[in-house]
Amino acid sequence: MEIGSPTPERPLPAPPWRPLALPETPAEALRLVDSVPASGATIAPGAAELTIAHLAPAGLAFAPVDACETPGLTLRRTVTGLSTAGQELIEHHLRCELAPQTAYRLEIDGEGDAGEFRAELPLATGAHPGPPGLVLQDSRRLPRADVNELFDSYVAAAIGQQLAALDEDIIAVVEDAVQDLAERAWGELVNPNATHDVLTQRVSYSSRNPRGEPDAMLTGLIAMPEVGLGSFTPKSRVIVLSHATGSTPSRLVNSDSWFLLAAILAGRGHLVLAPDNWGRGGQRSGPETYLMGGRVANNTIDLLRAVLASDDYRQFMPSTAPLDITLIGYSQGGHSALAVWLALQAADAGVAVRELYSGGAPHNLHRTVIGALEALAGRCDGNRWCRDVDGDAIRTYVIGRILPGFVAHANVGLTAGDVSVDDAIAPEFLRGMLEATDHRFDAAKALLQLNSFTNLVDLAQALPDSDTRIHLYHSEFDRLVPERNTRELASLLKGGFNVTHHEDECGSTEYRLFARLVEDVVGAVHAVCGLEMLDEALKDLKRL
Repeated sequence: MEIGSPTPERPLPAPPWRPLALPETPAEALRLVDSVPASGATIAPGAAELTIAHLAPAGLAFAPVDACETPGLTLRRTVTGLSTAGQELIEHHLRCELAPQTAYRLEIDGEGDAGEFRAELPLATGAHPGPPGLVLQDSRRLPRADVNELFDSYVAAAIGQQLAALDEDIIAVVEDAVQDLAERAWGELVNPNATHDVLTQRVSYSSRNPRGEPDAMLTGLIAMPEVGLGSFTPKSRVIVLSHATGSTPSRLVNSDSWFLLAAILAGRGHLVLAPDNWGRGGQRSGPETYLMGGRVANNTIDLLRAVLASDDYRQFMPSTAPLDITLIGYSQGGHSALAVWLALQAADAGVAVRELYSGGAPHNLHRTVIGALEALAGRCDGNRWCRDVDGDAIRTYVIGRILPGFVAHANVGLTAGDVSVDDAIAPEFLRGMLEATDHRFDAAKALLQLNSFTNLVDLAQALPDSDTRIHLYHSEFDRLVPERNTRELASLLKGGFNVTHHEDECGSTEYRLFARLVEDVVGAVHAVCGLEMLDEALKDLKRL
């Protein structure tokens, strides 16, 4: 049923887009795991990027969606632990032209030995494309001298906070060890050698909320060198940062490591973008889209587009078309950076990812969460996914950060009370997630696997033209995020991508000794390895 007439310039798309009132076809319905936009959402008209993920019998071939730009991108993932075996997880990335004030039902048809199947997504469009792009909310200037001193003050505060629970004598020893490591190995962070004063801005921009509906309250940081008109040669790369847990770059404060990194890069002449996740910064009406890779990628790409469309930043960009960018993220941000890289393969954003830095990230989010639950249930049995991590610390992340966003923003069929009771994992949830017999927990397990990357199948075939140089970092002594996450991803990517797994960077004898010193501080090695990766990225960018 149409809820409005399209303009003459935008006729209704041809099948498989169909009016909502048409009868169902005999094809068997496929179960949606997630979609952006959400089922029944009202989104902005025009060129819309849609992501539809569903379970399906293995081996189906899917027909092109004629009304959308081809070829699009289809990603396949293996799935485990569900009550029904023999399925794949299919994720379709589409870009479609939608008329204003119109109701649609998107149909994706698949066929194979198991029969004919169809995934359906009803949605509608509003009357207008949405609010305007960037709005400046705040700004802060940093002289070069201040940029050069940012790291010293940050390390003292950050390490002190991490170690606050230890004895004073131990804290002094650890601080000395970190300082020695910084002076020996982190030359770019300790001595940034900024060539420019820096202007940092907090901006809001037009994007999408977790349901895919228009939202103008997303915020982010933009950092740039302060230069006179006509006297500046832009760097060959624009830098996009994906922040880690607890960070909000747009706050423009020295204690935020991603603000610090943005300021150092801008002081060296780069234009730097660092979006806040939805749920942080200007948009706080609900849980953060924590490790929900597709939604984080949508917001990042929208900020990129807004900056590209603004004349205010033109002088800081190289003249290449597409625009060359470098993605950098660690921990939660390392997961986000990989999601942005994948989403850009299907988006018409006008950029090319030349290098990607990802470290300390839960690239196998499903196995990381299940490992934490196994630890809490006493089921490790030597399994490295839970043997080498601190179960109590991971429990805090699972019930405090990961699952609230999944429950709030996706249809997993669970409530917050189903997941946790009095800051403890609910016993029925723990049992259901660790066993493959209860279908009520299939949606949550499938969503965790949709937000994993090590289970991707034939990725090199899906992305045959990718020339991104990928750098991966992780410490084997990490007790917060199992190092197997990065080891598995490196193994997957070595089958067709330019990837370097920097295994030695966070695995030296110094790290082994440091890990023993801080064995009671779960996130210390994790954080220090992040600084190592950031220093390496700065070193590589300096050579461009």
